[in-house]
Amino acid sequence: LLVAIRHGVRSGVVAGVAYGIVNFLLTPYFVHPIQLALDYPVAFGCLGAAAVVASQDSPLWRIAAGFLLAISLRWVAHVTSGFVYFGELAPAGTPAWTYSLIYNSSYLIPETILTLLVGLPMIRRLDPAGKNSG
Repeated sequence: LLVAIRHGVRSGVVAGVAYGIVNFLLTPYFVHPIQLALDYPVAFGCLGAAAVVASQDSPLWRIAAGFLLAISLRWVAHVTSGFVYFGELAPAGTPAWTYSLIYNSSYLIPETILTLLVGLPMIRRLDPAGKNSG
């Protein structure tokens, strides 16, 4: 998210995809190639979308909106993957969509709150466009 806000959509997507690949390499779990793509490079690549509505110089509310947009897109990728590929893990009588929505929301809602609480103050403390980074 910070890469996207500071350097734009393309850099944010590339950083997110790279993170998704590293995340998979560190904790590999997949049942199908499409699930692997949705849960790793696609989901984390979505974080680059934060720059669609915000940049380093944007008001704080626009940066927050960018964070929310990006994390929402990531959530959609994970929920879709969960519905299609992990629906059989749902408790008896629980629809796969419901299970996937609840499961993915259980960690993405707290993650979103923490991202807003930590990321918003952090983005303002960084040098705009890295002018003083070296």
